[in-house]
Amino acid sequence: MEIKDKEGKTRIKFYNYKKVYNDIPVFIEVSVETLIGNATAKESTAIELSDINELALNARKLYNTLKYTFYFQPIETQVQLKFEPLLTGNILVTGFLKDKFYTYTLNFSFEMSPSELLNMIEQSENIYEVLNT
Repeated sequence: MEIKDKEGKTRIKFYNYKKVYNDIPVFIEVSVETLIGNATAKESTAIELSDINELALNARKLYNTLKYTFYFQPIETQVQLKFEPLLTGNILVTGFLKDKFYTYTLNFSFEMSPSELLNMIEQSENIYEVLNT
């Protein structure tokens, strides 16, 4: 899944999804990469599969209303994203990515367009469907 800024440049990527725990709740290992200006960071973290579904549901609510703020906060606190609508019609994405030892943190913020939000929703729904089998 890619989260792009308002110019269409990829700023955050989630990739290499692997199930690590099949019982309920289902946990997956995922690589997260941030590309903000000259700063990049890559980390692997564990998240619940339901977090992906919740991201899609909340993002769709934001897309439909452009009046809804939500967080993507997996149980592991290495990554956090906040999606907040702006008066300009864009969405402000703020958050952080921490290394696995919680020593270093990359904080970021960028604006994305609602059309990019729709792409993120579709990608997260596809990931959820594939991993939920």
